[in-house]
Amino acid sequence: MLTVYQHEKQSSFALIQGRTLAGILLDEVVLMPERFVNQALARCSVSGAKFWFNCNPDSPAHWFYTNWIEKRHKKNVLYLHFTMRNNPSLSEETLKRYETIYTGVFYQRYIQGLWVLAEGLVYDFGEDNITDEMPKNGNYYISVDYGTYNPFSAGLWCVFGKKAIRVKEYYFNSRKEGFQKTDEQYCDDMEEFAKPDYNVKMDMK
Repeated sequence: MLTVYQHEKQSSFALIQGRTLAGILLDEVVLMPERFVNQALARCSVSGAKFWFNCNPDSPAHWFYTNWIEKRHKKNVLYLHFTMRNNPSLSEETLKRYETIYTGVFYQRYIQGLWVLAEGLVYDFGEDNITDEMPKNGNYYISVDYGTYNPFSAGLWCVFGKKAIRVKEYYFNSRKEGFQKTDEQYCDDMEEFAKPDYNVKMDMK
């Protein structure tokens, strides 16, 4: 039985290469590269070998969610869902403090134990500043969550006064598509994304 804690480097698979295991516990598996996890599971060659995983939830597009949790019935996986209140080491006072600290997607992931997207958190203007009404004029900006191995997401925003509307969005997941784009390709995509000419502002603050 081997316990592995938070290996974040792709090359770390070499640390367990060549081992023969009857079981493995991967602690905080969502923080580990998929290549490392696959190598760790391949080392469990003893008949009847078992795998244990634990983690806080992440995006439902994360490889661990799509490959293991969504396919748990096919892979004969026992999936246990916990919330923060299932932690016996936390007092009621501490639980209430955490429940007041976290909001939005952090509350859903860390308190409720849900696999939810972070969209709407990074670009959180507050409910009073979000509108569905398309303005006649305003300043246009492109927000980017850059990723090569992880998903690349961009949003075209029109900001007018204290309100903002997301006009359209761009999303590319290299792991789902089966190939990665270069920086030059993303740059071309963003140029096309800004058409027709929205006169996008450059704000480096």
